[in-house]
Amino acid sequence: MHRKLFILITSILCCFPIVSGNQPNVVLIISDDAGYADFGFMNEVTNNTTDILTPQLDTLRSGGSLCSVAYTGAVCSPSRGSILSGSYQQRVGYFYNINNALDPADGPDGFANEEVIAFERMKTAGYKTLAVGKWHVGAQADTLNSAGNKVLTPGNRPPRQGVDHFFGMLSGSRDYDVPMDDHAFGSYEYRQRGLREMSPGNKDDSLANDVDEEQNSKWAGDVTDAFGTRAREYVTEHANKDYPFFLYVAFNAPHTPMYESSDYALLNDPSHPNYANFSSMSNVRKQYCSMVYTMDRNIGLLIDRLKDPNNDGNTSDSVYDNTLIIFINDNGGSKKNESVNIPLRGDKGDPHDGGCRVPMLVAGPGITNGSTYDKPIHSMDLIPTMLAHGGSSIPTELMGSNLLDRFKGSDTSIPHDYICVAGNNGLGLRKNEWKLVIDGSDDQYLYNTSTDVGETNDLAGSEPAKLDELIRDVTNFDVQMDKPRFPPKGGSHASFNYNYSFTFSPNDVTTPSGIDKIIIDYDDGDAGNGEHDNAVNNGGFETNTATAGNQGKFSQINQWTNLASSGQNINALRDNNTSPNGGGWNSVLSDANPTTKDFGLDTSHTLAAGENFTVSYAWLDGSNWVDSDKIRFQLFTTANNTITGTQTIIHTADSSSSTNRAYQTENFSFTAPSGVDGKTLFLRFYALDGNASLGFARVDNIFLGRLGSGQTETEAQFWASGDQ
Repeated sequence: MHRKLFILITSILCCFPIVSGNQPNVVLIISDDAGYADFGFMNEVTNNTTDILTPQLDTLRSGGSLCSVAYTGAVCSPSRGSILSGSYQQRVGYFYNINNALDPADGPDGFANEEVIAFERMKTAGYKTLAVGKWHVGAQADTLNSAGNKVLTPGNRPPRQGVDHFFGMLSGSRDYDVPMDDHAFGSYEYRQRGLREMSPGNKDDSLANDVDEEQNSKWAGDVTDAFGTRAREYVTEHANKDYPFFLYVAFNAPHTPMYESSDYALLNDPSHPNYANFSSMSNVRKQYCSMVYTMDRNIGLLIDRLKDPNNDGNTSDSVYDNTLIIFINDNGGSKKNESVNIPLRGDKGDPHDGGCRVPMLVAGPGITNGSTYDKPIHSMDLIPTMLAHGGSSIPTELMGSNLLDRFKGSDTSIPHDYICVAGNNGLGLRKNEWKLVIDGSDDQYLYNTSTDVGETNDLAGSEPAKLDELIRDVTNFDVQMDKPRFPPKGGSHASFNYNYSFTFSPNDVTTPSGIDKIIIDYDDGDAGNGEHDNAVNNGGFETNTATAGNQGKFSQINQWTNLASSGQNINALRDNNTSPNGGGWNSVLSDANPTTKDFGLDTSHTLAAGENFTVSYAWLDGSNWVDSDKIRFQLFTTANNTITGTQTIIHTADSSSSTNRAYQTENFSFTAPSGVDGKTLFLRFYALDGNASLGFARVDNIFLGRLGSGQTETEAQFWASGDQ
């Protein structure tokens, strides 16, 4: 059975939606890239007084609950992946910002059509679903039949994801002027960013209704005002019907590009009460301030419309008291718009709290005015909470928690054992007051946020047990997630792995048989032989800055260094026709080594006792070389894991004797001994002098590989068990 159909049927059977005029409405409002400290209602959390006015949201806060420890994704599209899926976005393979691809032939991008998201779940619960503003979770069109009048494969635009009526843009950002003046009419960018009104057709295979609204003079001006106006119209059109409505309003303010909003002149008037603050701001922050203010004004007008749906001044038709209103920012404030995230560390894209901890408000029936909810929550909790508010049970496949009774005070349990967030450059995990951050280099940091909200005092060294506990939680989180289902923004589909299964420790097809990891290699110039096709750690010395056809010094060879006291400014390689492949660079040794030339390399491989390795290299005896002269290779570790540290030799292998003036290949193998776990593996080679006279030799085509570790698991393993 089709996965989406199965989940929808299951939801229908378990939810038993209440379909009546008394069923409460839901309004979800999202701001875009706003700063943690850039709202008046956040002053009580940040202990800072913002220089930006947000009077309408401040009023909403007084009539509801402030969520002081709310998390979400660290960038725009993945955050919406979490908000709209009701689970961690990685659960459905949503790791990256999307490319806003319009053509299905471009490959997966955003939500798969089969994924059941908020609008479909709310429809199942009996709601009319309305969406305004920034979509940014999939822009792909339907695939039609040859006649162009029937849908063969649905895309992932709003009408195909459960939205009854959509007004907005498919992409993640745009020029704020309507109509746009930076993209030609009908261009690819215009179709991504232009305003459009969309709704489903009469049948599943009918074409969606899709009307270009960018040129409609009704919307001329600031796009934030256009979004606010259409949201109010939707309230008027759908309030007090025999069905409830779910209205999703995703402003793109104050996301870049920066803009003097429709309220800029008002704020720049010396008579305005915030003029002293406004006039002292940078030009960018002035624009930012005006964008936030215009969004706030439109939120206030929307709330007014809930109180007076037909806008006639008579509030007897108000639906405000029967509406759950949620406001949340999509991620941390961005450097680009000069937003402020104090006292948090970091900004948009960061696994530190400045990238993923956001302002959030909830107001509605049963929620105490002016209350604060101070337990860690996540944006994936919004769908379960909205469904519970509408009287529906929560589908078991959702990872989010129902917060409704917690907001009302009747449930004092902690919503999550831990909360995990992924940034552009790492991962963070919050558990009670503890926060683990693993950065892009896999370095681990531990903070106690109860005393260190700015994440400045790393306790990883002094709290090893707590660090281990949170690392186990990260592992538990990771095994529940899917693999990425589409490449990141700007990434190539051609190089993306769409397979959903893998085998442990497979042999690399470009390595000799039995090798499961290449550590040093070279390119032999023969792509057809299936081996030695890529230079790894410069095993052929071809990566250098020396002049072609000449000699080069140690200082000009990438990755290799001279361990001898003579230093790096000594000749070490030549470019001539004596290479084993018929030409190219090779290293040059003199048997006065290691006093002059002692080639050393940091392999970057971390050893484990019992690992087996194989080494090969080609070498040529040159002038004045005698039988007793040899090439010595050594593998070693050091006390401080740096190549110049105190050495511990773990294996030595000398070449055979030769005076035939021709390249020959040497091979040897070795096993990592006990006591080397966690140590970096280093390699060195130099010449041994057997007769006290100066002789020369050349070394090239060095290969070091780890032999298979005895892994016997050959059955295909799946990335995640959720739907595979």
